[in-house]
Amino acid sequence: VGLYLGNPNVHNLGSLLLGSTFYRALRSQNLFTATSVDQLPHHVAARHLFGHYFLLPVPDLDRTQHLLILGANPLVSNGSLMTTGGAKPRLQALRQRGGKMVVVDPRRTETAVFADEHHFITPGSDVLLLLAMVQTMFAEGLVNLGTLAPLVDGVAEVEALTAPYAPQRVAAATGIAADTIRTMARELAAAASGVVYGRMGLST
Repeated sequence: VGLYLGNPNVHNLGSLLLGSTFYRALRSQNLFTATSVDQLPHHVAARHLFGHYFLLPVPDLDRTQHLLILGANPLVSNGSLMTTGGAKPRLQALRQRGGKMVVVDPRRTETAVFADEHHFITPGSDVLLLLAMVQTMFAEGLVNLGTLAPLVDGVAEVEALTAPYAPQRVAAATGIAADTIRTMARELAAAASGVVYGRMGLST
């Protein structure tokens, strides 16, 4: 027996309360859900970063000055994991107050058209882009934890992990020029308040 649980299951109280009992009664190990292709990697990352699968960071769009969006189309999805209502007016307000929105997506989505910048990327290479951006921040001394320093550990390990991924090394694989990657990293690091938001494009 195979089980497939679609998205409505997580929005239905009955399914949430009784679903697991029903699944166990079937004694099947064949389980596939919308989560499997939607946001499971986000939950795994949250578990390792914050200690629980459901501690998913929510971007503060109303106070963000630099928004980097990877593999997401909030103008159509209304924000999805942002859990925000009125995504479009909030994104419009971000730009009206002088903020910047950058989209990285292999497709020219509605959000990409609306953004200040759109960078096409080779599908599946987002992690290389992010590693190169973090490598640039460390290499150029742009990492400053400020008041968060006492709450963060593992910074040296992240620096060591990203060290081999200089922008020139990942440019061909990502399809984004090394100088562009460096500029993206510098602008994100320099922003008074910056957010990196990724959705299904990062989950596959």
